[in-house]
Amino acid sequence: MKSPAGVMPVGLFCALLLLYKMNETRKKLFRELLYWGMVDIRLATAPHQGFWLNPLTLQRRRLQLQLAHEIAEWLHNLAQFSASEFENFDESRFWEDYQTFQRRYPIETHPFLFGKTIEELTRM
Repeated sequence: MKSPAGVMPVGLFCALLLLYKMNETRKKLFRELLYWGMVDIRLATAPHQGFWLNPLTLQRRRLQLQLAHEIAEWLHNLAQFSASEFENFDESRFWEDYQTFQRRYPIETHPFLFGKTIEELTRM
């Protein structure tokens, strides 16, 4: 069964995690996910030209910065585990955190650059 975003439900995915060991392909994909997450953060925090006192511009900017913060919150532990070759990495916890993030920022409404990598990871 697929979720509306075309991603396997997290509960089912977490159950399947027990059947595999982290391999080099998955490590590469998790590191790619970190890269794309950083690109999304850079795009959301890039300096903008324009009139900053405009309330609509200020609100849009606040939402962009909030989104960048949420991406960083979700991915910061992944960066630490990546640096240690994923030793003691709890992938089910990672996907639970992703599910929480996705409820707040659905991929259908926020076309993150990391979406393709998420799909690849859930297909493996």
